[in-house]
Amino acid sequence: MDSTRQLFCYMISLFAGSLFSNVVWISGPYAVERRIVSGKQLREKPENSMSVKNMATNTVTDSKLQEIIDDVNYQMEGSRPHCVCTKPHHRASQTLDLKRRTEALEFQKDWRTSDQPLTLCKAMLPINYIGNGIQLEPLNSVPIVGISFSEHIVFSKTRWKLSIKTRKKLGVVFVSLPASNSEASALAITGNFSGEMYIEAVTLSLLNQYISNLVYRSQEYVIDARDSLEVNFLNYTTHINIHIKKHSLSFRYPIVRGNVSEKVTVITKTFERYEAVHRLVNSVHQLYDKLTIIVADDSEKPVKINKPYVKHYTMPYLEGYFAGRNLALSQVTTEYVMYVDDDVFFTSNTKLESLIEKMEHTNSKVDLVAAAITGYRNNSGHAHLMSIAYSADGMCYQGVRKTRTHQYFPQCQWTELSLNVFIARTNVLRSIGFDANTTPFNGGHIEFWIDALGKSQSIFCRDVSVGHDDKLIGNEKYELIRSKKQESHPKNIMLQNNMCSLLYLGRQRSFI
Repeated sequence: MDSTRQLFCYMISLFAGSLFSNVVWISGPYAVERRIVSGKQLREKPENSMSVKNMATNTVTDSKLQEIIDDVNYQMEGSRPHCVCTKPHHRASQTLDLKRRTEALEFQKDWRTSDQPLTLCKAMLPINYIGNGIQLEPLNSVPIVGISFSEHIVFSKTRWKLSIKTRKKLGVVFVSLPASNSEASALAITGNFSGEMYIEAVTLSLLNQYISNLVYRSQEYVIDARDSLEVNFLNYTTHINIHIKKHSLSFRYPIVRGNVSEKVTVITKTFERYEAVHRLVNSVHQLYDKLTIIVADDSEKPVKINKPYVKHYTMPYLEGYFAGRNLALSQVTTEYVMYVDDDVFFTSNTKLESLIEKMEHTNSKVDLVAAAITGYRNNSGHAHLMSIAYSADGMCYQGVRKTRTHQYFPQCQWTELSLNVFIARTNVLRSIGFDANTTPFNGGHIEFWIDALGKSQSIFCRDVSVGHDDKLIGNEKYELIRSKKQESHPKNIMLQNNMCSLLYLGRQRSFI
């Protein structure tokens, strides 16, 4: 598909080149569709700007380039859902709201720094180049491969001039200097090892010879940013995009075959519900007698859980729901970790082997598998994809939309929002983490899934389930603390992801 689009673009440019010598085209397959965030913040459409659809029928000079880029950015921003973040009425939230709006601007700035730049090229461009795909690590060098100039140009020139500039000033460019005096007289290079270099050559072949050795060197330590080279030749301008990226190294766990207890650790957080925890532990060990269970406990008067393969960590009183999850997760040493609330229990249908199989499938590309729940408010579980809208002040969670079935597991669906019973790769779950600032008991459920956006490929599967029954393990102290925390928290919960408001699970409306 990519090569077909490129061929089509090339054929059109040949035809258009005979009619319009300065037509501007979007370079590269899916150049518009693949762009997520770019350009200015939400604004009115620029006056006298041209539509992308009409670019092929308008003569465009170099002075119009920025106007076209702005228009493309405007149209791409227009294709994204927008929202308006209203100020909260609750006094306690006003300070958080101001902080969220400030963080939102910083977030958008960082997002655009590492975003893929637009690449524009003119029809019948006499420059061969690679628009995207050049990558290097910070403070390293990379050859700018593929750049050359057509030697079939019919213009008659005594010297060929070329300029190369680094647009973001994150690095410098350089070429090897002439080795002989004869070449030195035929070639002039100024600005070598700088962000702005000029080359003059008496022949195109000599220019191609030296430009084939062009190198870009990163000068600033940035772990994820984009720079681009502006190449000017014969009044033509094009841009070569460069991605500066420091790759992270994934944590490797010992290879364990067949033994579930050595592959998985179960973690849970409890508060004043020891009857529930003991039921959970007993149900797990009935099926997997040597499987490690880690319990984080912030009860007022902790009661030690003395059972084999159980690690019980006590915390300060009311330390928090997610703080306990973080503590338990930090002690996991296995490749996979299963999180469950303390009021669920394993059943004959809780098959960890099946969950692991889905993540270890060669082509599955799954990081997290959410399981079903029986006995939970007539809700056995669900799979939804989130609808996120954008504004200059942050983002808004506006509800859910339909998902799709996994290609290899027809009983599973891709999900961005499910119930909080899941097995995950330990390193992926640690990269998501749990926001310890999330104070409401129920708020943490959706908060986790919002935190996981873009970090985990998750599925929900109905063929594996756990049981749930919180009536038999009710506790007056637990219920009292839980209700007080919910009442004291504003309805519009300020999430750590610059979200305007929280849409509670199951409601198809927004607070904005």
